[in-house]
Amino acid sequence: MDDSKRMERFQSMFSLKEKDMNSQKELSMMSLLDNLLAKKELSEKEEAKQHTQLEKDLTRKELDMQDLKNSVAAETKASPTSSVNELHLEIMEKNHYENVMKDKVLPDIKEAKAKYEELATNWQLASNLSCEQRRE
Repeated sequence: MDDSKRMERFQSMFSLKEKDMNSQKELSMMSLLDNLLAKKELSEKEEAKQHTQLEKDLTRKELDMQDLKNSVAAETKASPTSSVNELHLEIMEKNHYENVMKDKVLPDIKEAKAKYEELATNWQLASNLSCEQRRE
C-alpha cells in the first residue's frame, strides 16, 4: 500500500513536471514569435545601430590616426601633438554611449522586463488554474 502511494505521488510529480516543461516550451516559442514579429520593427533600431557603429568606427580611425601621428612624432623626436584632441574624442565617445544607453538600451530592457513579468504572471495564473482543476 505504501509503495502504491509513493508511485502515485511520483506519477503526480512527473505529470506536474511534464506540464511545467511544456509550459516553458510554449513560453519559449512565444518569445521566439515575439522576436520574429519585432524584427519588422527593428529596421529603425538597426539603422540607429548601424549609425552608431559607423560613428564608433570613425572615432576609432581618428584615434588610430592620432596614435600614428604621435608615433611619427616620437620617431622624429618631435614633441607629440596635444592630447587635448584625444581627450575631447574620448569625452564625445563616452557621451555618445551614455546617450545610447539612456535612449535605446534602457527602454528596451524595461520593455523586456515588463513582458517577462506579464508572462510570469500569466504562467503563474495558468499553473494555479491547472492545480485547481486537478483538485476538482
